[in-house]
Amino acid sequence: MLEPHQFGEFDLTDDNGEYRHHFKSRIKSDSNPDAKKIKRLVKEISTLSTGLPLFPESSILMRVDSERLDVMQAIIIGPKDTPYSNGCFQFDIYCPPEYPSSPPVINLQTTGNGTVRFNPNLYNCGKVCLSLLGTWRGGPNEKWHEDTSTLLQVLVSIQSLIFVEKPYFNEPGFESSMNTPKGDQQSKAYNEGIKIATLKWALLDQLKSPSPGFEEAIKIHFRLKRDEIMEQCYEWLKEDKSSKTAGHYEKMQKFVDELAKELQALDPSKPLKLPPLNDSTEDPIEDKEKILKRWENAMGILDFVPSFPLALCVKGLELNQDKIEDAVNWLLEKGEGYLFDHPELFNVKRPEVTEKPQTQAKK
Repeated sequence: MLEPHQFGEFDLTDDNGEYRHHFKSRIKSDSNPDAKKIKRLVKEISTLSTGLPLFPESSILMRVDSERLDVMQAIIIGPKDTPYSNGCFQFDIYCPPEYPSSPPVINLQTTGNGTVRFNPNLYNCGKVCLSLLGTWRGGPNEKWHEDTSTLLQVLVSIQSLIFVEKPYFNEPGFESSMNTPKGDQQSKAYNEGIKIATLKWALLDQLKSPSPGFEEAIKIHFRLKRDEIMEQCYEWLKEDKSSKTAGHYEKMQKFVDELAKELQALDPSKPLKLPPLNDSTEDPIEDKEKILKRWENAMGILDFVPSFPLALCVKGLELNQDKIEDAVNWLLEKGEGYLFDHPELFNVKRPEVTEKPQTQAKK
């Protein structure tokens, strides 16, 4: 379903004929691209039109200006199992007059209006640090070569070398602390900030205000992946439940709830598939006992909100670390909205609990 919308032409100018593009001044000054540049771009665009990555784990979308082949925009969908997972990150691309003797210039536009540095290689101004672009040091084989380097190679390099599982270690010198307790702790803390920014700017913002020219493709992406995205978000919540950053978990929960509402709106007739209320790595018997206790406490909470299903009271306890007073407040303030977004809670039944086996005494 996404393939027909992966590549296409689009008018990248506004109503006044000005380019909606990071490099609009340079584009305007280069009004007559030379033949060598155009010949190369015709060849590359032919390849891009059918050769962009399209995989469940991550894809790349592209739009070429309807009047100029050297003006483009791309969306890289964050790879699975990274803090960028399923986010839509927009890049503005321009091939300067010297192209292909010199590399293209690329700027990340998904920066939270200049407030977010998504990676040591992606500045909050949008600068992309990559040897292939000449914006970072690298060996001879990592630099741009007129005869062999391509736009596709640049995009795939950003996708695979920058949007990684542990971006903290992309910072020069930090890789020496990889797989050490201190390094792992710092990497986890770094990822917490990236996940929040991905939720806010690459997921929610793109759902509400998709990049012009990519509207249909982005809508299809989120509709196809919405259950997976919620599973991913619940996994992030689980990972960050013990976060030492004040307010981090609550902020993430807020964005996840808002995201669930937007994803549900894509197809109101089909309820989102949410992970189980409890997905713990604790001992199975101990975990079931904990679940039973939570359901028992939920029975008491139900007196405050008798119109709500019992499973919603359980969810309130789960989201508030089993603190009854906090759960009641959450239900009174947010319960109705949460239930509207998650009608499947009406059908969740109390789980059965297996008795804990007795250990046989040694003779």
